Amino acid sequence: MNPLTKWKLQQALSLALLPVEYIKDFYRFIRYGKGSPLAPKERRLFFDIILTAHTVEKGLSLAQPRPFFGKANIQLLHEMVMDYPKNEADFSIQMSMHAIHEYLRFHTERKLTDPWIEKVAHFQELWNEKFLRDKVGAGFSLRDISTVFESIADRRFSYLEFIRSRFSSRSYLPEVIPLKEVELIVRAAQQAPSQCNRQSPNLHLYQDEAKIRELLAIQGGTSGFSNEVRNLFVVTSEITAWSASSSRNQDYIDGSLFAMNLLLALHARGLAACPLNIAFRNSKERRLRRCGGIPDSERLLMLISFGRPNPSVKFAAPSPRPPLSEVLFVHSA
Repeated sequence: MNPLTKWKLQQALSLALLPVEYIKDFYRFIRYGKGSPLAPKERRLFFDIILTAHTVEKGLSLAQPRPFFGKANIQLLHEMVMDYPKNEADFSIQMSMHAIHEYLRFHTERKLTDPWIEKVAHFQELWNEKFLRDKVGAGFSLRDISTVFESIADRRFSYLEFIRSRFSSRSYLPEVIPLKEVELIVRAAQQAPSQCNRQSPNLHLYQDEAKIRELLAIQGGTSGFSNEVRNLFVVTSEITAWSASSSRNQDYIDGSLFAMNLLLALHARGLAACPLNIAFRNSKERRLRRCGGIPDSERLLMLISFGRPNPSVKFAAPSPRPPLSEVLFVHSA
C-alpha cells in the first residue's frame, strides 16, 4: 500500500470514529456541565454567581450607566447567594459582595433614591449575616484605567505588567481605525502558536456602521454600548484545516490563541477592545455568518469590538481573578 492510499484510509477511519467521540463529549457535558443536575450544586452556583455578578460590573463600567439597572439580575443574584451551600465567603461570594457594594455606591454618590436601592441594601445586610462579614466592599473596586494607555505609550510597563494591565473596554471614540494600523495589529496577532503551524484562524473586519449594528444585534450582548462601536472583528477558524475525531476541538484552540494575541496587540497599540462571545445555537450562528458574509466552512469563535479609548471613561469592570490556590494545582514528583 503506498503512503498516500494509507493516509487516505487513516483519514476515513478517523472520520468514521467522529460520532463516537462526540457522543463521549456529550456524555461528559451532561455529567459535568453547569446546567446538569448531576454536577455538584456548589460548583454550579459558584460559576452562576460569578457570571451574574459580572453583569453588574459591566453595567457600572459603561460610559453612562443607567440608574437602577439590572433589577432582574440582582434579584437572581440574591437568590443564588442565599441558596449557596457554603457559609464562608469564597471568591464568587466576595465578587458578588463587591459588585453590590459598587452598585450601591454608584447610586449613593449621585443621590439617586428609590425603594429598589433600599431593597438592594437589605440584600447586602442578609449576605453579611449569612457569611459572617462585618464589612463589604474592600478589594474589588472598579479598576482605575486613567493611566494605563499613557503608560503603554510611554513604554513604562514591563511585559508582565503590560499583560496584567489589559482589560475589556466597552466605550470608544467614534473613529474608524485606518486599515494600515489594523494590518500592523493583525500581523502581530499572527505570531500566535498554531498546531503544526496550520494557521487556521481568519479575521473578518467590519467598519460600516450599519453592518456593525446588524452583527451586534444578532450577537445580543452589547446593550448600552453598541452605538459606540465603529470597528468590529469576527474571529473564525477554518474547519477544513482539521481532520476528524482526534482534532475535533482544535479549531477552537487555534483560533482562541490567535484571538488572545490579537487582544494583546490591540492593547499594545493603545486601543481599547472587548471580546464578545458567540455562545448560541447553530441557527443563530448561521444568521451571523450570512449577515457577515462568512463561509460555512469557518467556525465562529468570537467578536471583538475595538477603537480609540473614550477619555471620559476612567474606570473598567474589576473582573477579579480567583486566588492562585483555586487555579494552580502543583503535582509534585
